[in-house]
Amino acid sequence: MEILNQIFKSPSSFYDGLAYEWMEDAGKYGFIDKSGNIVITPVYDCIGVFRNGYATGGKTDADGNIIYKCVIDKTGREILIWEYDWWPYFNEGLSAACIGVDNDLLKSEKQMEDKWVTLWAFKILYEMKNPEIPYKEAYPEQFEEYERVNSREYRQMRKAEHRRAYKDSKWGYVDITGKIAIDFEYDYCEYGHYSYYGFHEGLSRAYKNGRHGYIDRTGKIIVPIEYDYVQEVREGLAAVEKDGKWGILEIIAEE
Repeated sequence: MEILNQIFKSPSSFYDGLAYEWMEDAGKYGFIDKSGNIVITPVYDCIGVFRNGYATGGKTDADGNIIYKCVIDKTGREILIWEYDWWPYFNEGLSAACIGVDNDLLKSEKQMEDKWVTLWAFKILYEMKNPEIPYKEAYPEQFEEYERVNSREYRQMRKAEHRRAYKDSKWGYVDITGKIAIDFEYDYCEYGHYSYYGFHEGLSRAYKNGRHGYIDRTGKIIVPIEYDYVQEVREGLAAVEKDGKWGILEIIAEE
């Protein structure tokens, strides 16, 4: 085993041959290749991994609010300024996009999440370095706060804040040129943060009025939006739930 380059501290996993890295000299995120070479200059305050040749970059103001989002290619060229509430992830040429989010509520939820992450990370690091003295004895007040933010009730509060933030939002799909490919008419569309989300085998899950179904890349409803839940399509098959029972749909492509 060979360490490629020891100047980097915490790169992400590699996707599409690149990994993002926080570069302390610049105080920004950039990208490195598998040899440890900087291939995209660090200019972003927040960033996402590459998927299907594209990644997302963002810039924040002094208070940490995101004021700029864009899509970059593997050369670092910004090919699309992103004006929607959700981060873009492109699968099969399209990305889910969202409008109408209450950003104040979303920021509140993010602050709640950050508090949990900060306390959780401190607890883990402390216990790794100081196994002989229990964390709750060394930092009793902080331990009590950790217990509060790690509770089921606190997680439910975070989820409730998230639902309130997206209550009046609408979802659609945008192509890589920024053109709206599917109108903003859904309560939720599958975004492609993972390779199996978003469009796959020409279909995406869509949610409307409490029901799930499938749409194609033109926005046509292929499977009626009438199910309690649907899984992603794989090899032409998809698991669906209705009235508490599960079945398998065979998705037959139209000629």
